[in-house]
Amino acid sequence: GDYVFTGSSNLKSIYINENGYGSDFAPTSNSFNGITATIYYPRGSWSYSSTRNNSYGGTITWQEADFGTCGPNAKWSYNPNTKALTISGSGRICGSYFAGIDHPWGAFCGEILSIRVQEGISNIPSYTFEHCESATSIVLPTTLTKIDLNAFNDCGSLNNLVLPNSIGFGTSSYNTSFIRCESLTDVYYF
Repeated sequence: GDYVFTGSSNLKSIYINENGYGSDFAPTSNSFNGITATIYYPRGSWSYSSTRNNSYGGTITWQEADFGTCGPNAKWSYNPNTKALTISGSGRICGSYFAGIDHPWGAFCGEILSIRVQEGISNIPSYTFEHCESATSIVLPTTLTKIDLNAFNDCGSLNNLVLPNSIGFGTSSYNTSFIRCESLTDVYYF
């Protein structure tokens, strides 16, 4: 809405997470009145092609980003040089991504070669890493207690997997999490 951040003079950064369907981010003409800030939006996003030309009443710099939030206390980052996706923080990764097409790293899902979920993350929701077809390695934390339905489907290049014993093997904690991982040859449960 208009003047939504008026008087928020310390506001310097705004992070937009987008899914495959776009974002609910819809500022109006004076939303950032008097604000000087940088808005970070996902790389490869088509949603902001016209929006980026507007400052919405403030001094706004638009910047493509390879990072963002993916939960109340969880963050993601992608390194385009190493093609590594890292999830850090604590608690649950947010939401349940619909059929692997609406996760915030979707613009480069096919490029990802490795996925590291750091200590502190406890739950991986449905479809979180689905269609990361080029990922050959996935590192999961010992703090992980649940992997939801279809979380790693279609990770066809994944060749080995280490599952932490913090997840009860053979329980519903795994569901059908690793369907169509055709290259998977070794699974280690520790």
